[in-house]
Amino acid sequence: MVKIVFGVDILPYHSPESSREARYAVVILKDGKVVSELPDVPLRRLIRLIWEYKPNVIGIDNVFELGGNERGLARIMSLLPSNVDIVQVTLSEKGFEKLRSVARKYGIEIYGKPTPIQTAYTAALLALEGVGVKVKAVEEKTKIIVSKGRSISHGGMSLQRYKRHIRGLILRTAKRIKSTLEKYGIDYDMVVRRSEGGLEGCIFTVYVPREKLYGIIKPTRNKNVRVIVRPIYKSEIVFERITEQVKGKTERKLIVGVDPGMVTGVAAVDTNGELILLDSKKDLDRST
Repeated sequence: MVKIVFGVDILPYHSPESSREARYAVVILKDGKVVSELPDVPLRRLIRLIWEYKPNVIGIDNVFELGGNERGLARIMSLLPSNVDIVQVTLSEKGFEKLRSVARKYGIEIYGKPTPIQTAYTAALLALEGVGVKVKAVEEKTKIIVSKGRSISHGGMSLQRYKRHIRGLILRTAKRIKSTLEKYGIDYDMVVRRSEGGLEGCIFTVYVPREKLYGIIKPTRNKNVRVIVRPIYKSEIVFERITEQVKGKTERKLIVGVDPGMVTGVAAVDTNGELILLDSKKDLDRST
């Protein structure tokens, strides 16, 4: 099997949190050999290249060069293929170590101040060797959205009949997906928006990762109905092999009221009746 590895390094004077688009140096390895060196790539093109080459691993010396913070990094990861691993090559179980020191352990010498291309190449070589810690941002759940395929605004006297036809198709599609999930024993929540003749829309929150649905639920789009399947990403980042200490918390007893739906209302009071939380959010699933 061909192994493709990307090495990435942000260019000097660029930041993923800046108002201008960040730019990167990128080195692409195929079975350990350099197939492309790109010294100045904007973020949008980097994402396109990742989709084009579908690398096994992306090596980088600091993952926050991609997103700036946890929320930004999770957003960028949501734009990438779900089976691509992002590895910070300067992290290990012992913590952070400078790129130069890590490289030396694997027989790679860095002389002077490396250019972004040299840093990207080193990161790619280290990722190829399995060095570093994998970053994960994917929850163990997937969103399936069923909606109309296009805006319904014209149609004269036939408009209402056409709307009912589309709502009926959405209802049948939602029933088919529901039946398939139950056939395979997959846990899910289902929220619908009802209307005359069927459904305006339907959202499934499925409690398995996206790859578990391959070959079972397929994204589709036609002029009548659209089915979108996408993983749900955390706004926080998990470094896969680093153990986090969990600090003990004082237990507090609460009474919670929930009104589920497309928009879910949540209220919480303590045992003295004092209001702790009063909020509502759209598409709220049970784990959130």
